[in-house]
Amino acid sequence: MEAFADYAVNFGRDQIEAMLKRRGFKPEYSFGAFDGDRIVAFILNGIGFHDGHLTAYDTGTAAVKSYRGKGLVKQIFDKTQQYLVERGIENYLLEVLSDNTAAIKLYSRLGFETVREFTCHVQACSAISRNSKMCRIDHVELEQLDGNIQIYKDLPPDFTPSWQNSQESISRAGDAISVVAAKHNGELCGFIAYDPQQGDLTQIVVSQDCRGEGIGSLLFDYFLAHNKADIVKALNVDVNCESLRYFLESKNLNISSRQFEMIKKL
Repeated sequence: MEAFADYAVNFGRDQIEAMLKRRGFKPEYSFGAFDGDRIVAFILNGIGFHDGHLTAYDTGTAAVKSYRGKGLVKQIFDKTQQYLVERGIENYLLEVLSDNTAAIKLYSRLGFETVREFTCHVQACSAISRNSKMCRIDHVELEQLDGNIQIYKDLPPDFTPSWQNSQESISRAGDAISVVAAKHNGELCGFIAYDPQQGDLTQIVVSQDCRGEGIGSLLFDYFLAHNKADIVKALNVDVNCESLRYFLESKNLNISSRQFEMIKKL
């Protein structure tokens, strides 16, 4: 908590615990620097698959402010990388805010390459635009699904989701993520996955032949009605996915920050 105190995004304890679970945090693959019994810097790693490769994901790297600039993160990273390689991890993946130039320079020196840019959209619920158009397709029904149901094969998103929004992460979150399908005459035509406690819009997908008919707005309105947080977040939208970005901006979910996805082959 102390290490993240001056971070651009504020985290509470419950948010950090939920984040670690969803991102596959493995303490046995994570390392810290200690001053006596006090942890002063750390790298927290999740383990899973990304693009078919066994991957370590940097769930969080930070140092207490008074211990920064001492090379601790570099030392921890060297130890971590050796450990991951010995255990057959193929890639090391992370995300970094695009305006965090110091971190980007550090990761570049450590051998990470930028592979994608993401936009992040955050807005107070009170500022969300609710002028949704009516669904123009008759007999569309919404159905709550089991969070572990494999729906990406039937209706894949427009871009490969980031680590925290992947199907694997949704499954790890269990009941914390709600998945709701839109069906037309019994056929899947869209779905939304969201965390009602955190206000996190994890995935929203509408089939290509049903777009522009109000199904996305119908799903989004359902999410708003069941959202228990005072904000709405849609994190890590691929910058090249204009359809989703325009949809979010139509709801006044404008871009609040940008991130780079970086990867290193081990």
